[in-house]
Amino acid sequence: MPRSRLWSFGIAFLALLESCSAPQIRIERTCPPCIQLEPRAKLGLEMVVENAPGRQVTAEAVLRELDRHLRRGANPVVDPRVADVLVRACPTQWSYEGPIVLLPGQNGLWHLRVRIEVVHANSPNVPCIYSSTYWSKVHAPDEVQAMARAADLVSDRFVDDLRPSRVCNVVKMDDSDPRVETGIELCRCGQFDAAYSAFSDLAAKAPDSPSVLYNLAVLKESRGEYDEAEGLLLRAAKIEQKAIYYVALERVRAARRDAEALGKTP
Repeated sequence: MPRSRLWSFGIAFLALLESCSAPQIRIERTCPPCIQLEPRAKLGLEMVVENAPGRQVTAEAVLRELDRHLRRGANPVVDPRVADVLVRACPTQWSYEGPIVLLPGQNGLWHLRVRIEVVHANSPNVPCIYSSTYWSKVHAPDEVQAMARAADLVSDRFVDDLRPSRVCNVVKMDDSDPRVETGIELCRCGQFDAAYSAFSDLAAKAPDSPSVLYNLAVLKESRGEYDEAEGLLLRAAKIEQKAIYYVALERVRAARRDAEALGKTP
């Protein structure tokens, strides 16, 4: 790959943002899903219908869309009686805003709210795995289309929470020590491997420079070397108490927790 490359574990992307006065690195990584399930856990769908006008029809629309979206995922969808995990959905709002009578070409605005709980099917007394309310607002020419679109959006948002996500952090580099200029310039040219080597060599020659230690820690973070990055940041913060060092410490620790949750070994 020319000039720069992603490291083999594929969880970081680096780019120096030249539009800012202070050098900055963008680091991307993968976060675990909001709802963490066993890879092959069997899912069952259950609807809870409140005693309110129109809720049965709304529940049926939500059930159809949830079933359709979940069947595209990694976890098999089965009869609730043989499921490992139950997804319980309860529509709590279906309302309309707009003219009483829609003229041709007009759209009304419909609101849908659905409370969804994810629970262990065989352990009713165990706290639920996850619980949240999802909502959508849609414009449509009639209620049938509106309900289908709204249920589709809610289901899509829920299923998104079952997937790993990407997070991007824009990280300020520390150019307060003139000796880091070469490493930062290498980053600016997209030569991140060379920058890593340059900062590593510099850290051996200038072990008491917090700027050098911090910048090396940032590149180690980008490579998933979280333990080493944390050690460098602790050394830098001991020498000089800069806010960016403590922010980086929290970010690195969070990234390590996420990597462990995903079962990755940097």
